[in-house]
Amino acid sequence: MSNFRWTRPGTAITPISSVSIDAGDNKLGSEVKNFSGLHPHVTAELVWTVATSATAQEVIELFFLYSMDEGTNFEDGGDSVDPFKLPVGRFIDDGGATAQRQIIEGIQIEPFSFKPLLKSELTDDATLVTLSLSQYRLQQP
Repeated sequence: MSNFRWTRPGTAITPISSVSIDAGDNKLGSEVKNFSGLHPHVTAELVWTVATSATAQEVIELFFLYSMDEGTNFEDGGDSVDPFKLPVGRFIDDGGATAQRQIIEGIQIEPFSFKPLLKSELTDDATLVTLSLSQYRLQQP
């Protein structure tokens, strides 16, 4: 029986960096190309701050909007358009006013380019919002 191991994740990319997201708004990130790397998994890290104490358990949702034509046309969604699909993950606000850092690991991704979209379900504005992604795969021994 073979033992499978994770490859070392590549350098994290930052498709959304140091932006603000108003309460209830979206933020569309830059394109992440997966046509050549063909990575099947990604880990997402979100760092954000809420200026005033937010309500605990509110979320920032993460969506991946795919392009099947190498980055020309992407699924519907954007800064002012809500996506019509399920999120790939949710970052849960702790209700405090200090910087938060959360990781969602093991997100399956497709062999297409995609753009990450953050949808704030917070009742307060989030600042210094940064999304980092690290792609990886399993390797055979």
